[in-house]
Amino acid sequence: MLYRLSIVSALIFGLTAQAQNHIDALRYSQESLFGSARYVAMGGAFGALGANGSTSSFNPAGIATFTTSQFSGSLNLNESIVDGFDSQSSFNSGSSLAKKSSVSIPNLNYVSANILTPEIAGDWDRINIGLGYNKLDDYNTSVHLLSNGNTNSLSTQILKSAQNNTYENLNTLGQLAFMTYLIDTVGNDYTYFSPLDSLVNRTQSYKSTTSGGKNEFYVSVGTAYQNKLFLGATIGLPSIDYRETTTISESNFDSNGDLESFDYTTKLAVEGTGINLKLGLIYIIDDAIRYGFALHTPTYYEIHEEYSSSMNTTFSNNTIHSAESYLGLFDYTLNSPLKLINSLSFVIKKRAIFSLEHEYLDYSLQH
Repeated sequence: MLYRLSIVSALIFGLTAQAQNHIDALRYSQESLFGSARYVAMGGAFGALGANGSTSSFNPAGIATFTTSQFSGSLNLNESIVDGFDSQSSFNSGSSLAKKSSVSIPNLNYVSANILTPEIAGDWDRINIGLGYNKLDDYNTSVHLLSNGNTNSLSTQILKSAQNNTYENLNTLGQLAFMTYLIDTVGNDYTYFSPLDSLVNRTQSYKSTTSGGKNEFYVSVGTAYQNKLFLGATIGLPSIDYRETTTISESNFDSNGDLESFDYTTKLAVEGTGINLKLGLIYIIDDAIRYGFALHTPTYYEIHEEYSSSMNTTFSNNTIHSAESYLGLFDYTLNSPLKLINSLSFVIKKRAIFSLEHEYLDYSLQH
């Protein structure tokens, strides 16, 4: 798909990546479609069917439908030919292609099916236990924007924000620019100039690379009543690993000045662990119709972030000036939204399945 991106939004993203905001909360709360081949082929609409290792993280009642013990796992290959994994970007006269391709193991699951005799359990005929791992989201992406002949500049924004401030009162980006001579004082300690301020043309690039993912280890238990009502519960232990590196570069200036290029890089590393509870049921209405329901409590996360930024400038005499910010450390908690899932499946003569699924998320409970 084609995105026309403004370099202004790219700059804002690079300048504000260090702050926790609604974008972070949304990123860590969302989930993508990962699981067994059968689960993915059904588009995740498996809440009323069960008997699949991936269902423990979505409708834990599915574990109660197993009648024999089972170990299962899957291999997932995301290639650029899959719709949605390519993004082409253009700005001014430049364009670039961002490609997403990765190999992962989306799930490893073991289910111990323990069928009980009627003399012992009566109508409750089994206690099944499940252990495993499910992949919930993938953060591996790469975006590259290139622009030739652009008149706007990151240096202009830095220069404007620096005016009438002493070095001690500059923001982090301004201090990095001052230490690498992208801006400098003139006449006094609070008036600044930049060798790029009056330039018309330049080459700009924006690169952003993210990696990591969200995974969940779980323990599930399930039981069945008269082989018609299936109940299950899962304790989930999700983990977050997110890495992001963003670089804004400018070069090929339309000028005889000494500055040849500069780049500004931000790095963000995020690690988090959480806990949640999932409850679910599956009810067989008749041989053809099955209903499923699941409730996911908000996930309580404890998150640790490390943020840093740096700037490099290169001059015509091969002099390179570099500066780095202090490492920023942030610890905070995040509660993901409550989720309710309703599922309805129609089994047509054991030859076809028509399945519907509706999810409700209450973002008002997220903080």
